[in-house]
Amino acid sequence: MTPVKGKILHKVIKPVNRGFNAVIEASIHATRYVGKKDQEYLRQIDHCNTIVRKCGGAREKEAMRLLYELIKYPE
Repeated sequence: MTPVKGKILHKVIKPVNRGFNAVIEASIHATRYVGKKDQEYLRQIDHCNTIVRKCGGAREKEAMRLLYELIKYPE
């Protein structure tokens, strides 16, 4: 059987939340930073934070604040 015609009844588009994805990426870099203390991971976390500041909402910004607190970000 092969359909002859079809119709889309509901078209739901869920946009990608770049801020949320950046928090996930930053979390991965943070676990590596805690283990290795390589400054490159801090640079990557800062890059992710830039994306969160531009694209993230209050939840993502709070998550980044907590992440920096947990890794004891150097002052």
